[in-house]
Amino acid sequence: MMNQSVQNSPRPFQTATIIRFLGSALLHWVLMGVGVILRLVHFLENRSLWSDEASLALDVICSSFSEVLQFIQIFPEQPKCSYLFYLAVKAVTGIFGDSEMVLRLIPLVSGILAIPLFYRIVRRFMDPLTVTIALTFFIFSDFLIYYAAELRQYSSDMLLTLIMYDIYLKDRVWTKGYVLGLIVFGMAVIWGSFSGSLVLISLGILYFIDGMVQRKKDWRQIVLLTLVFGYNFYLVYEIAIKPMTGSDYLLNAIQGGFIQGSILTVEALHWIKEAWLNMVRAPLGLQWPAVGLTLILMGAVITYSRDRRIGTVLLLPLILCFVCSLFKKYPFFGRHLLFMTPILIILIAQAIGYLMKLPRSFGVLGVLLWGVLLWHPVQTVITLAGEGRGFEEMRPVMQYFKKNYRPSDAIYMNSTGQFPYWYYVALLDVELPRERTKIWRDQEVYGHKVGRFWEYFLDDQPVPKIALRYKYDYYSRDGYFRHPDYDIENHPPEANPRTWVILSHISPAVQAFILDYFESRGELIDRFEGEDSFVYLYDLSANQKH
Repeated sequence: MMNQSVQNSPRPFQTATIIRFLGSALLHWVLMGVGVILRLVHFLENRSLWSDEASLALDVICSSFSEVLQFIQIFPEQPKCSYLFYLAVKAVTGIFGDSEMVLRLIPLVSGILAIPLFYRIVRRFMDPLTVTIALTFFIFSDFLIYYAAELRQYSSDMLLTLIMYDIYLKDRVWTKGYVLGLIVFGMAVIWGSFSGSLVLISLGILYFIDGMVQRKKDWRQIVLLTLVFGYNFYLVYEIAIKPMTGSDYLLNAIQGGFIQGSILTVEALHWIKEAWLNMVRAPLGLQWPAVGLTLILMGAVITYSRDRRIGTVLLLPLILCFVCSLFKKYPFFGRHLLFMTPILIILIAQAIGYLMKLPRSFGVLGVLLWGVLLWHPVQTVITLAGEGRGFEEMRPVMQYFKKNYRPSDAIYMNSTGQFPYWYYVALLDVELPRERTKIWRDQEVYGHKVGRFWEYFLDDQPVPKIALRYKYDYYSRDGYFRHPDYDIENHPPEANPRTWVILSHISPAVQAFILDYFESRGELIDRFEGEDSFVYLYDLSANQKH
């Protein structure tokens, strides 16, 4: 009986061995290696640029270095990226070319560098097991993987946030060299990341308190930093942020990220609740938002109670970002919060790690929460690594178009599909007829007539209206798009025996409406349908039906 009792009892040696392995440096490095591989796999898919990426790509590759340096954009009505990101992508394309992979190189490098930097930061104030928990959520974050191969600055925003935390958490001596380094890096953050400025302001407040209250002799350096950063932030606000906040077109696109109604109304309180829950869904990508938010709040309390300095530096940027959304200055949702993902992951890991160290059922609860919350991200990432993340695959559509296009053909497209169209005209060297010539920005450009379907809404109707407008797309001598000119008379489609309809980034209802319109006027003679991108060839020679 004694031997049987011993055999059935828990085995502390085995439990301790498992815990040591879960917190081992070997496992940490394996996880980081997996993270790099997952990001590289996504990057090497080399999916086509979709509409949002293509608009930024055109601003980069179709602008001269002089225009980039002056922040002169081809599409000023589109969302702006930060000045330094814009300049960095232009420099990379100037060296390596204009392909999709080159355009996404900076986000990739940012996403990969963020992995060891995140590890370095969390090791400063977490035990090894909690570090493992944080790393698993960071490594298998679908949003972090996706934006590591997306031509947007969200990945580099997140990297700059981590660099700022790394600098702040280090021991510092206010030497002239240290202050100069802070000035240079702070200016790089302000000009290189809109969201990073929120973190910089938060850390600046903490630097100010630290320097003015605890070390009064440092007040001159603190004031100098405040003046330099304040002036540079003012310049960035006037040049880039203010035009966007004054654009109804852009504000409507991110309306869900701002509070709805007065702050004391039921509508506003509902928005606040949903905003925090949606933050757990995106960008954290967790399937149980209520559980995730509870762990975030629990982790905030635990972190602050253990170390007020760490807790404050983690929570202040999150609070500031939310306050800005209340004043409609920064959207509190989705990809715009990607720079906060490391902070949210740290808070969740702190909560789960705390539970796992508690005795009996609480420890089991911590293990279950870790597994349940991590299951969906891991499953999603592994599935997408095998199946790919391609959507709006415009490249094969444009390759088919180039192969079959003739100079006398007519071309029609939807408004959002024109950005990838213009990009692939340049990348694939599609030869279009030069029907007009003019001087634009001291450069000779050549125009080609196309028809564009434009969606618009009337104030009292939720269903969009669709209008057909003609324009001349003007290109430089080497085939790069420069600007559209809509100042021409509109009319029904011409009776052309070869009329192309190119569609991308379009709803099924609008696509069906456009195709029904052309089929009512002629005969479909060819088609090529890719992933969410399409091209159709019609014979309208006799306008057989109208």
